[in-house]
Amino acid sequence: MEQAHCIDTKQTPAVGIRGLARKAARLTVRMVVGWIDAVAEAMERSRQREQLAHMNEHMLSDLGLSHADVARECAKRPWQP
Repeated sequence: MEQAHCIDTKQTPAVGIRGLARKAARLTVRMVVGWIDAVAEAMERSRQREQLAHMNEHMLSDLGLSHADVARECAKRPWQP
């Protein structure tokens, strides 16, 4: 005959709750890090657009850009790629 397995119900839920708490904490950290990365990217785009806006005609032609290209790029919001 097979022997029945007993589960200690006092420990099982606690282990499950701790596991869920760890998963939730990792997910929260990933979300916050993702948000920080997105903000950093937006700030970098804003900085680059500011530099473009201050370039003269010669610099822009070296990059193959026109003033219209720069105006279009600078009109974008920081979060827009």
